Amino acid sequence: MDFLCECSDPACQELVSITLGECDFVRRVPDRLVVKVGHADYESERVLMEEPGRFQVVERFGSSDDVIAHIAPWRSRRAPRRSGRAA
Repeated sequence: MDFLCECSDPACQELVSITLGECDFVRRVPDRLVVKVGHADYESERVLMEEPGRFQVVERFGSSDDVIAHIAPWRSRRAPRRSGRAA
């Protein structure tokens, strides 16, 4: 699947190819973003993992709402987190 790079550059229109399984894994933690290799901003985020030549998973030091707002404006207001159900 191709996704728009979630880097902090609002002008970035590059695509990142990841599998559905990789996407599900990354999205288990809402504040993690998928960026093109080399697009991480080391002043405001840390790289948690990298698939060499494909993508990096980053976590912002602060809120990622500014990045979310320019990628998907409808997601910029997050719903409250739900507590997990007992198994």
